[in-house]
Amino acid sequence: MPQLPPWPSMDQIILGFLLLVTNSVTGAYRTIIEWAYGPAFAFGTNADVTYQQATVIKIWQVNVLAADGVLAIIIVWIAYNVILGVYEPLEMTWRVILAAVCVHASLQFAGLFIELNNALCSMVIGSIKPPLDVLSLLGIPHVPTNDMVAMVEDILIHVMAGVLVAENFVRVEVLDVLICISPLALLLFVAYSTQQWANLWAAAFFATLFLQFVQVVAMVLGASLIAGLATNSAVVGMLLGIGVLGLVVAMPKWVGSAATSVIGGSHRLPGQS
Repeated sequence: MPQLPPWPSMDQIILGFLLLVTNSVTGAYRTIIEWAYGPAFAFGTNADVTYQQATVIKIWQVNVLAADGVLAIIIVWIAYNVILGVYEPLEMTWRVILAAVCVHASLQFAGLFIELNNALCSMVIGSIKPPLDVLSLLGIPHVPTNDMVAMVEDILIHVMAGVLVAENFVRVEVLDVLICISPLALLLFVAYSTQQWANLWAAAFFATLFLQFVQVVAMVLGASLIAGLATNSAVVGMLLGIGVLGLVVAMPKWVGSAATSVIGGSHRLPGQS
């Protein structure tokens, strides 16, 4: 009479259940990561979610109307100061004309710089033709489910990649806000007393936009470094990938600090002694 296989112990049942849940969660999570790190998000700034988004365009148009009204008031104020001899007429005329052009063309200017960022990212990506998702780009393999240490590291690196996804969402949101307020921000270049705030907006916009290019360069260089080491260990590859992702996660803070320090070093904001 055939013997039945031994009944698994409670520890084996719990471990099997945990492995099943973990594999299901990490599988779904990796699908999200691979979607978010497609060519239109991680390695480029999609026009459909920035300067071509309907909501962004509507808010930008409202701010253009507001900027036109403020510009009319500024023209009267400048004319009064020209009569008093405070400002030079020719210089202020060019400032007003330039401000009017920038206010009405700020959305197009933002689109041009976004496409420039996309072109730079495409050039870097095209230099090595890596896979389209960041995990494969960094040489991070799918780990065996029976290796608990590798599985923990796989979960950790997926969490770090998720942090990068969240950072990119925040970056796109900040970029949209800066595009929406660009008419009012560029209007601040007219007067000497408000030009410092306009410089702050410009620093925030370019730092937020070209941060992606810096991160793409770091990921591509990190991928090349991992490939150059030619390690056969999945654990070592994951540790190297964690290091690269850690560097990329820290970059927004570095770029933001650099931008604000440049503005703070060259100009003092109004109200500062």
